[in-house]
Amino acid sequence: MTGLLHAAPPARLADDGVVLRAMTEDDWVLEQALSRDPEVLRWTTHPPHLDEAAARQRMLDVADRAHRRLGQRYAVRPVEGGVEGPAVGMAALTVERSPEPSVGYALLPAGRGRGLAVAAVRLMTDWLLSVGHPCVRLGMLPDNEASAAVAARAGYRDLGVQAAPRPDGSVGRVRWWERRA
Repeated sequence: MTGLLHAAPPARLADDGVVLRAMTEDDWVLEQALSRDPEVLRWTTHPPHLDEAAARQRMLDVADRAHRRLGQRYAVRPVEGGVEGPAVGMAALTVERSPEPSVGYALLPAGRGRGLAVAAVRLMTDWLLSVGHPCVRLGMLPDNEASAAVAARAGYRDLGVQAAPRPDGSVGRVRWWERRA
């Protein structure tokens, strides 16, 4: 069962090192780049090899889900010396997969190893907890140790590996983490 976000997702979340800006149709190029990155495809459920039309459609779907308070997808932009840089990945929050909201992310090579994933997860989680969600989850493939380190640094607790139904009817395995208010 899914629910709604307790508030409309913000268009922008930020701290000293990162800005999360709600993705728009103009971010189709970023969406397409993510669909072509081998590490993103290895560790996430991002669809592979999107063409321009499919990437643009995904951005329209993102706007619709945000409007219906089902989630938000953000462009991850590093901030260095007070200057916002180009997008190096995406971060997302959703209530479409479980009763509790969940967060996730995918970074291009230019964004990896810079603490941006931890910062993005913290920003989204803090917002979700601040609007009254008592728990936020983060799921990953069981052997994704880089994401496990991100979850731990962002204050999440490891819940272990659980079976997870997929949209195609098959069952996969997900390592879930959670952070409570």
